[in-house]
Amino acid sequence: MDFEEFVINRFVNCFYAKDHKGRKKEFIDRRFACFIITLKGKICFTAGSKSIITDENCAVFLPQGLNYTNECLEDAESIVLNFTTVEQYDSHTALNAVPQKIAKDCYNSIKKLSASLSPQKNILIMKELYTIAGELFSVKTKQSASDKILTDAVEYMMANYHDASLTVEKVAAHCFISEIYLRKLFDKKYGTTPFKKLCEIRMKKAYLLTKEKRPVKEIAASVGYSAVYQFSRAYKKYYGKSPSET
Repeated sequence: MDFEEFVINRFVNCFYAKDHKGRKKEFIDRRFACFIITLKGKICFTAGSKSIITDENCAVFLPQGLNYTNECLEDAESIVLNFTTVEQYDSHTALNAVPQKIAKDCYNSIKKLSASLSPQKNILIMKELYTIAGELFSVKTKQSASDKILTDAVEYMMANYHDASLTVEKVAAHCFISEIYLRKLFDKKYGTTPFKKLCEIRMKKAYLLTKEKRPVKEIAASVGYSAVYQFSRAYKKYYGKSPSET
């Protein structure tokens, strides 16, 4: 599939599915297209003579209208994202493996947005869908040593942004390098500092929480700020307005 020509025109729903080994079910004329990301276990999707097996963190695209069999080979847990596409596709397609943290973050964000009353929720949901689609369709290339360090550093930030004690020093230690070297890698690759990247992650998470109308104190604590005034100042510097004005 060509991701550049892949267009989602409507989000339908998402859910967390659990399957038991031996369960086999036939689907006729699938109502919606979807991404299914298997978090653990093993599932076989068969349509015609083509079978695709997904296991931990692997994914499959099932087009709208597909007739197929879903067989659970090992007890499995999966994330299912249903939507409709502009183009009609004839066959299911194996997609890239995606880090479980990214898959779960996407699912949790979409789930929260779906339940919100925000007038922007549909736009934000589509943004999340295209973010995960980018991971699933991207062409994977061999990473250099420095790219691996940067990926590890950013994933560590994403997993621990809520920790008020998280510092650049701790991120560097996690990657087994010095702060100075980490700063050099960030500057060369992203043109920014590790601290600013961490701030960006926290502010984006905080923005989603403001849409849920949560108290500022709660939002601050959720994204790693022990002092509300420090959070509010950082938020205003990043977005140009205070959390309560968002």
